[in-house]
Amino acid sequence: MNVLQAAAGSSTRSPIGAGATIPQLMARFPMEAALHRAIITKRGTGIASAWRRFDQFLADVGPAPDAEHELRFVYEHSFVYGPGLVHWRPKSSPPDYKVRPLPLADREYSQYTSVNGEPVTYSQFAHSLGAQVKDIAPALNARITPDELAAHKAAMEKRIDATAAWLPAQADRREVFLAVYRMWALKVRPKFAQAATPEFLFLFITIDQLVKDRNQLVSEGLFNRTQFGGKHREDHPAWKRY
Repeated sequence: MNVLQAAAGSSTRSPIGAGATIPQLMARFPMEAALHRAIITKRGTGIASAWRRFDQFLADVGPAPDAEHELRFVYEHSFVYGPGLVHWRPKSSPPDYKVRPLPLADREYSQYTSVNGEPVTYSQFAHSLGAQVKDIAPALNARITPDELAAHKAAMEKRIDATAAWLPAQADRREVFLAVYRMWALKVRPKFAQAATPEFLFLFITIDQLVKDRNQLVSEGLFNRTQFGGKHREDHPAWKRY
């Protein structure tokens, strides 16, 4: 299930201030309205579709007891706002996460997803990709399914040639770059995956330095090889980097 489809069912409770318009409710509960706006625009998190309406959000979570309370996730490592997943807690209180329940067949949403038809937690799925939930959250929030992400990961690995001559000669630097590439490529939408190669990322990272080296060589008259300046250019540190 896509993370943005979490907890999409409608609530059976009557909205607070039945008969009031949403603008009227927002005027009556400005703190909650400001929080609601922040949640909708917050990157790296999802929100239940029903909660995109302020009146339903307010009906499910209720008004804040006072200004010294904040909305916290019920379960540790959660990143979706929805019914039963958040509650009001005093700002001064320490974290007190509940034990996450196992998924039930009739639940409309849990912190579980499906990969190749098999249920897994989002944490387990992220671990299988060599990442953390925060790394794959942007893709999930962009409505990319876990199966699409898994296929994207497999295709990405095929594009990696750890023996490529342009990679750093030092094994530790090479592995660091490839680790960065894997994290970056997971955030690229699948439709752009073919262009998201290790070579592209390497050039993107180094292009600023290449421009600086070229400009230095040009300023010293060494960028274009000449009869007398050829060896000087070959020995120049900026040319070696370039």
